[in-house]
Amino acid sequence: MLARALLLTGAAAAAAAAGCTRDEDCSLNGVCNVATGACACDRPWTGPSCGVLAFKPWSGRPAYGSATNGSAAFSTWGGVPVEKDGKFHLYVARIPAVLQYWTTESVIDYAVADTVEGPYEFQSVVLPAFAHNPQIVQQKYKNGTEKYVLFHIGHGGIHVADAPSGPFTDATPKGWSCNNPAPWWAAAEETWYIVCPQGILTAKDVSGPWSKYADYPTHPPSSAVLEDPYLYQDQRGNWHAVFHAYDTSVFDHCGSSPISGHSFSRDLKTWSTLPTYVQPYDGTVRRADGTDVVLSTLERPKFVFDGEGRFTHLFNGATNVAECNHLKPCVDCKSLDHTMTLARALDV
Repeated sequence: MLARALLLTGAAAAAAAAGCTRDEDCSLNGVCNVATGACACDRPWTGPSCGVLAFKPWSGRPAYGSATNGSAAFSTWGGVPVEKDGKFHLYVARIPAVLQYWTTESVIDYAVADTVEGPYEFQSVVLPAFAHNPQIVQQKYKNGTEKYVLFHIGHGGIHVADAPSGPFTDATPKGWSCNNPAPWWAAAEETWYIVCPQGILTAKDVSGPWSKYADYPTHPPSSAVLEDPYLYQDQRGNWHAVFHAYDTSVFDHCGSSPISGHSFSRDLKTWSTLPTYVQPYDGTVRRADGTDVVLSTLERPKFVFDGEGRFTHLFNGATNVAECNHLKPCVDCKSLDHTMTLARALDV
């Protein structure tokens, strides 16, 4: 890339100076044309630096939980499904009250739907309280066998099954500690990678041994706090971490308040961000009827991938409260009502 850049002259050099000079300037979500300084983005990424996700309109219906203020008997707070034999199998956090009781009351439900966006129908409680922030991973081996690995917090942290419906057995290594785990199964290597607070860990088997592979991904340049990473590898082999972001000093205009962040890497060790803070998505959601709804927070980001390795949907824990009338910052409006799990189709 540097050799190509050195060949630029005249107008081409001026254009490149005003735009991209390498693929990192395109968030590793596209290819930089150094002659023009323009990024060619991989859908659903858009924008001058390929840093913003494009969505299809939302149906207005939650994947799991209620979108109507005060009408739900429980709250849900994110999860992600896997597809098997034409059905979508969702593992999702549910709290039998408002969200503020999640630290003691959260359980992990198993639910099924005919489509990725749901609505999902409850099947069973997979893990009783306290269990939270589930992420199911379909672990496929080169020999054709597969496992279903459920990462979570509470009750150890790792459970494994031969089928998406279970039954699950505890596979948590001795001494395991990983708050809000962000796992990725690199099928080509048959290797696990996972983001934990102590850094990026790796193992050949979920039962261990796990060892540290790299430091925690670099955060984008923002005054916001970033948490809840989702780790994935794209079709070019680049690595990405998408975060939930929040700023407790923001009390209004929640639709544009910090909600998400993105970091990227070629080798999972050296991480980059755009020089200015660009949100992959914010709290303003376009509905199918053409109107917008403001959701004061969208947390626990998790993607659904198709058989070709492209992500097609984003799942979040979401609140239907737009603002708190200055009673709480935007991120804490979620404690005022029941919450839902939201699924949105990406415009691929």
